[in-house]
Amino acid sequence: MTDAEVYIFLLSSSERIAFVAHLNKRNKRSDTKNIHLFSALVKGKPEEIKLGMTANAYSVLKKRLTDRLADFAAGCLIETEQTIAVEITKILVLSQRLFKLNEFKTGYKQLRKAELKAKEVSEYHLLNEIYHTYIQYSYHELSPVQEELFEAYEQNKKAYDNYANLTMVYALVRKAFQNQEQKQLDLDTLISQSFTVFGITNSEGYTFQSLSQIAEIVDIYGSHTRNYYGTDLFFEKHLNQLQGSKLDTEKQLPFHINLLYLVAHIYFRKKDFTKSMHYLNSMQTQMQRYNHKYYEIYKIRYTTLLALTQNFSGNWKEASILLDEIVIKNGLKHDSESGILQAILARSVIHLQQEEHTEAKQTIAKLWQQDSAYLDSMGFEWLINKKFIEILIAIELGDSDYVDSLIASLLRKRAVYFKGANSLAFPFLKLIEAYHKNPEFVKTKEFESQVESTFDWKPSEEEDLFFISYYAWLKSKMIQKPVYELTLSFLRGTE
Repeated sequence: MTDAEVYIFLLSSSERIAFVAHLNKRNKRSDTKNIHLFSALVKGKPEEIKLGMTANAYSVLKKRLTDRLADFAAGCLIETEQTIAVEITKILVLSQRLFKLNEFKTGYKQLRKAELKAKEVSEYHLLNEIYHTYIQYSYHELSPVQEELFEAYEQNKKAYDNYANLTMVYALVRKAFQNQEQKQLDLDTLISQSFTVFGITNSEGYTFQSLSQIAEIVDIYGSHTRNYYGTDLFFEKHLNQLQGSKLDTEKQLPFHINLLYLVAHIYFRKKDFTKSMHYLNSMQTQMQRYNHKYYEIYKIRYTTLLALTQNFSGNWKEASILLDEIVIKNGLKHDSESGILQAILARSVIHLQQEEHTEAKQTIAKLWQQDSAYLDSMGFEWLINKKFIEILIAIELGDSDYVDSLIASLLRKRAVYFKGANSLAFPFLKLIEAYHKNPEFVKTKEFESQVESTFDWKPSEEEDLFFISYYAWLKSKMIQKPVYELTLSFLRGTE
């Protein structure tokens, strides 16, 4: 994506409308084309504007629009994602002003308020400034005990150093994942050695927050390689030790919930649905703590993964009910959020498996944005899955021209889409194309031999879950059996 397209992707629907109003307000001439260019970029059709301009004029127009977008997007992010930090900063600045006016009683009251808020969200750099302010005015009789302020400052400095060191550990681990080829990493040893290098103890390194970051790396790697079977879940033992300990606090709760989600997802992709359900149940329990404080934030992700686990366990009706509730309720309001995007795709898959092809088409049509809009938030694996589901639905509905268009589009982007672990999808796409062009051919021994020779088949427990789903669809055409029945048979190793 270009810079301008990236900034547009960051804006919600309401923010895009506000940006157009912002441009209208700034434009001094009626013939300014920045709004037209913005609309064209949103639609993914910048050529609509390019054709009527010289290359230099278009370049200047796009540069100015990109600068405006960058400023506007930054402002929106400050208002949303950085709300707490901005609020703390405002309180801190207010307290500093009060001290300069010798209003010490009110100043200390505001400074204490900023300190408590910063501690809640572990804003170490803001706490550093807060303690500097405390110490600067610690000579006053209303000040907290000076020695206690010095100690608090030193403890915060150490916490900030640990946070910075942990960031370096995760950078090392992430790079190690990217650089490895076929050799399996000993993640436990790698992280332990990294902790030693940076002077991090286990109690400092293994918190819900740090384990959540480690689990995210593991999950990303599993998705990138489509190899969850060999995923190292060493951190599971640390999770079990932390649950119910003194570190299991309200401040750590969002990381606790996210960690449970990631572990449940990894077990789902490993096709261990029993353990996935176990961690989903634990996740639901944590979501209910502190008056359901984080329930709504994680509800869609939890429900989608629960539905997928139910579906591939054989309970497709329960899964459908769960997904219908969140897709119908949230589909239009939050169509850019990763949680609802995953839910929509999951519901499309279940419709397809149950041969509800019209419903599958109506559901996946909710995923209407350009491919580039999904890459950053969802990744290549998700996008490839979406493309394949669209192709299978179009084949089932007999929309031949659309099938040809979808396949041709993927083939044109072969070098971009079908690389790494996703390269396995390319020969499968060719088999789907063969079926599309000649449905009767798939019932022959010749086609069966072609399928067997196309792939380097792994044992069923090692094969990728979604790859199995696609193969089950193709196999259903070969032997005339229901897709869902075959999918479950392959997963259970009975086919």
